[in-house]
Amino acid sequence: MYSTDPNLNRETVPSLKEHSVNFRSSSNPEFIVYGFEDIRRTAPYCDHDFNDLVYSIKSSPVDAFVDNSYNSYSKQRYTGTILCEDLKNRPNADLDYNDFVVEYNIVEHYNDDKIKSIDFKLKGLNRGASFNHDFGVSMPGIEDIDGLLIYKETYIQKTGEISTETIDNYSQFIPLIKDNKSFLPPNSFYSTNTVLTDSKVLPSFSSVRIIFPDGGIDRSRINNRYFPYNFYLKVYRSDNPHMWTLYSDKSYTDISTDLKNSGVLSKKKILILEEYTNFRCPIEKQPLRKCYYKFKPFLAGDSRFSGWYTTSFRKDNLVFPYVEGEDTRDIDSIFDFDKLPVSGNFYVCCKNNVTNFTDVNWENIDSQDDNIKELLANFGKIAIKVNSEYIDINNKYNYIYLDNNTITLSTQENEISRYLITYT
Repeated sequence: MYSTDPNLNRETVPSLKEHSVNFRSSSNPEFIVYGFEDIRRTAPYCDHDFNDLVYSIKSSPVDAFVDNSYNSYSKQRYTGTILCEDLKNRPNADLDYNDFVVEYNIVEHYNDDKIKSIDFKLKGLNRGASFNHDFGVSMPGIEDIDGLLIYKETYIQKTGEISTETIDNYSQFIPLIKDNKSFLPPNSFYSTNTVLTDSKVLPSFSSVRIIFPDGGIDRSRINNRYFPYNFYLKVYRSDNPHMWTLYSDKSYTDISTDLKNSGVLSKKKILILEEYTNFRCPIEKQPLRKCYYKFKPFLAGDSRFSGWYTTSFRKDNLVFPYVEGEDTRDIDSIFDFDKLPVSGNFYVCCKNNVTNFTDVNWENIDSQDDNIKELLANFGKIAIKVNSEYIDINNKYNYIYLDNNTITLSTQENEISRYLITYT
């Protein structure tokens, strides 16, 4: 028997535990179509065609379907929470996994069978560490891709600070968040949202977009990396710029005597809770296995507790309340005006920059402008500034998009877009 939950399937190779795929119908979006593979996927005779059982599900209303509940030919979304423990070779340390806690919303965009771009939107929630960190993702091979574009925006909600940058000197290690102490400013001597008596600090946000050249690349160019990729946590302090780096795809053997006595030989320092948000992290000096009392049985191999992080197995008096807060800015940008993906006489700019430029209207825009087409192909729909306002008197946004490779103007009620275009 096989399940849509890969954790319940018997393959020992993680990449072969999936037995189902699903797609939203392009001809009738009310339906999601499922396909099953009915042969053990580690067997040499398995064809991996996922057509052994095919059926459809209809939703009413249609908007009950959410993006991450089905696959797509053009994009795939991944959401969840990442927990980090920054200590190494300290088997009997606190192991509270609250040294850095971040929610992720990642979207891969496709062009036929090629990967076109990857968007990372990270929401920093908790930081319970005296050490400092850089957090990022490792993609071997990406450093050899000519014409790659990487843009990053950081928004620290507590201070209102917004910073943007183009990442030029990249290696296989792409920094998603740098200097966690500044990214999540402390509300105590060293921690952020891990001490019950301290006031809460609003979440901070980091957005990174990786754009691959030539309309997309084969995934083999990034060593066939699929989500959950390989995240890393670089650990350092002021008197030691780099002490060690921990990786999400590695397990570590510095574990406590208590865990060893339970049959656990190794465990990860970076835990990825796929499709799970609103996680409440342990307060200071409370081990994760104590706050979530089925974590240890799960580590010992009891698959019944693969959902050890849910509310059913949580001791509420030992965890910090979830920190509410979203990125509520109506319009922001992943760029500064002088960091452009394409050439031309236009700028993509932050909200507080647009007053520096001349207003735009439809007459300014050439529907065949190749530079703007390239921008729209990379970023999708873009809002434009009209008559010194973001919205007109009818509360409608004006935006441009590609329609059959032609730049088209349109409006939509209460449309919120991340990107602005303005001419000089």
